[in-house]
Amino acid sequence: MSYDLAVWEPVPPFSGLGANEAFELLSERLEAGVVDEAPTEAITTFVEALLGVWPDLGEDEDEDSPWAAGPLLEEAFGPCIYFAMTYSGADEAVPVIARMAKERGLVCFDPQVEEAI
Repeated sequence: MSYDLAVWEPVPPFSGLGANEAFELLSERLEAGVVDEAPTEAITTFVEALLGVWPDLGEDEDEDSPWAAGPLLEEAFGPCIYFAMTYSGADEAVPVIARMAKERGLVCFDPQVEEAI
């Protein structure tokens, strides 16, 4: 099992939607396989910032890395990223990831509690 987070830009198709509705749209896109868009610059920059804090899997098998899958950028598409972390890594990482997303004007959604954080 993993601890998942979703982060997206509040741009179309996610603009004007509440966090739960936007996450539903994101989930529909994932289930339909609509994930072939290249990540936007904002999402790419966000992922690069995350990897500046914790190494990507495959680059350095650092036990402190929270990622459950990698490379992390491969989890991104268009204006969003949906990624998994280990439960032990999520304890430390979730608050940092939420802060980093907010600083960049991105929405960070925790599907475990069904709310933006």
